[in-house]
Amino acid sequence: MQSLMAMFLRLCSDILRIIFRRQLRKRCSFHFAQRNDYQGDFWRDLDGIKPSCACERVCVSEYSPRPVQNYEIIVSAVTNPNYVGEGQKVLPTLFDQRLSRGLSVDRMEYTCADQFEERAKALVEGSSNKEYVGSIALSVRTLREVLYKESRCFAVYDTAMPRNSAHAEIIQTENPPQGTPDVKKVRAKIRQGILSAVTNDGRVVTAQEIFRE
Repeated sequence: MQSLMAMFLRLCSDILRIIFRRQLRKRCSFHFAQRNDYQGDFWRDLDGIKPSCACERVCVSEYSPRPVQNYEIIVSAVTNPNYVGEGQKVLPTLFDQRLSRGLSVDRMEYTCADQFEERAKALVEGSSNKEYVGSIALSVRTLREVLYKESRCFAVYDTAMPRNSAHAEIIQTENPPQGTPDVKKVRAKIRQGILSAVTNDGRVVTAQEIFRE
């Protein structure tokens, strides 16, 4: 009797989980579908879908192979030499503005060096103030483990595109406001958190070096 009851409870739990996931995907996909014409703070309102970062759990794009997993490595193009410091180390200034509006990356598992470099070079084509100087790779797990007051600081969403199913985005979900005690130290710690996610000892390297690993 107890065995049947346990099976029934597991079945109910599974059904509720499926319903919740479907509803969550519907809400998240609807929000992302409005992105280009959205009136308001898109990322803040997305994070308002509770629990925080919940939309990471589901595909928010019909072109996505699946949600971004913790074990994945994601790759971003560096398009300005001013973001590269001594020893080819990436500087935190690369992330300062981009993270507030979404930092574009490619999921290494779903692309290759040649495809990535082709897209990276297209980003700077015809630009007088940009040049493709290399790439950085980041650990999704390390990014997601950066916390501020027990809340996640970074989310990684699978924002796949029709011509790039590997596309994803990093967004900063927690940023201590002015007036926070020791705000500069706190922000510096969060900055260090994202830098610690950069593989290859934090260096800007070629796409071939990243994808060869």
